[in-house]
Amino acid sequence: MPELTMSQVAEQLLSQTKEHKVNWEETSRKGSYRVHFPDIALTITRVSPNLDEVSDMRLELMSDGGRVIDSLDAAHENPMHSTLNQIFEIAQQDIQDSGIDKALNYLKQ
Repeated sequence: MPELTMSQVAEQLLSQTKEHKVNWEETSRKGSYRVHFPDIALTITRVSPNLDEVSDMRLELMSDGGRVIDSLDAAHENPMHSTLNQIFEIAQQDIQDSGIDKALNYLKQ
């Protein structure tokens, strides 16, 4: 049952991310992005076992204290891999676009 629940979280998160209703932030871990809500956070991570393999994906639900409450891992063969990968790609692009916008604003001053 928990996997089904986290799958539902992932689907809803993808929908909200596509609509740019989620404010993604970089984390201190490479290949990882986080979004904070009032008392929880969600972290999407690209897990690379080897450089020549397709990356696995992980979605973690964390308490406001940073404890992992639940997670969803998806290897390339898992149907949820595409959903998690789309979330990751959009989060990555949002961070990049935000950085470019900030740089342009500073340079125009």
